[in-house]
Formats: sequence, structure tokens, C-alpha cells
Amino acid sequence: MNFKIIGSIASRSGKAIFEGREIWIDNSKKYIGQYCLAKMDLYPDGGPLRGRFITSEIPENFQTLDAEEHIFLGLWNEYMEKKDQYPTLKEINKYYDPGRMPQAVYIAKDSNKYKGRVAITPTDVWEIKRAYNRILKKLPDPKRASRIILGENQEIIQIFSEKIKEKGLVPIVMEPLNQN
Repeated sequence: MNFKIIGSIASRSGKAIFEGREIWIDNSKKYIGQYCLAKMDLYPDGGPLRGRFITSEIPENFQTLDAEEHIFLGLWNEYMEKKDQYPTLKEINKYYDPGRMPQAVYIAKDSNKYKGRVAITPTDVWEIKRAYNRILKKLPDPKRASRIILGENQEIIQIFSEKIKEKGLVPIVMEPLNQN
């Protein structure tokens, strides 16, 4: 959903109004007065409405989407820190926070069907020896977790954007939270 950030509530969070209710949007404070796209967290117990900042670049004619209708993409830039060849989920969350993320797919710039394509989980990193279309089929259940694909260059993001569109889904390119 897209929201206009109207004020701040914490060190990094902003607030917006939706259907007369206040919504807290994590990592959106620097966008006060601007619109941003946020992924909403569901609180079935009646708690506060909360969302997570995704991007300030809202696609033209953007409509609210259900979890099954989109896949998040992110560019892993050179300045982004990672201790090993591939980032951990904790390291990813320093730059992107799309909500519950038990897995992320990471595509290295020199990858091919046999190397440089991995799934990152909290406890492991494992090679994905599949073509791009088959990677899309192996993403987590969108009702339970965000579907994330990170690429080391813009070409990877563009290829996945096209593949996602071919499946009738919407690619949403996330904006890094920290841009050094």
C-alpha cells in the first residue's frame, strides 16, 4: 500500500493515516511529507497497524496487492556489508526489511545455472542449480513470508522483473534503508 508519511513516532519510524487509523511504518521517518510504499504487517489480535518501508519510488498506477501478487527484488550494492561470499539474513535486514523473511534468494553477478545462485536461510546457504523461471517456483509461500530475490547488478533485477511479469505477478524493487 502507499501512504503519505505525516509525522514521526520513533527514531526511524513514521506515521500515516489509513481509513481513519494511525499506522506506524518502520524505517520511514526520513520521508515525512512524501509518499512511500509499505508492506503491511497483520495483527489479528487488534494491535496497532504497522507496516514496513519498501520504497519511495511508487510505480505508476500502483494498486494495493495481496501477498500472492508480488515478489520483492533488491539490488545488493558494493557498499553493502557481508562477512562472507553471500550475506546472512541479518545482514540483508540492515538494508531491506520486507517483513518475515525465512529465506532470501541471492544471485551473484557472474552466476549461471550451476553456480552463484543461492538460497539463504537463518542457518544455511545452499546452491540453487536452476534456471530463473524455476527459481521463482521455489520461493516461500507468500501467505507466510515475503518473497525476496537479491541481485548483484541491475541486469539481474531486470531479468527477474521480466520473468515475474511473465508469471502475471508484480515485481517490486525495494529501496535500500541505508544508502552509503
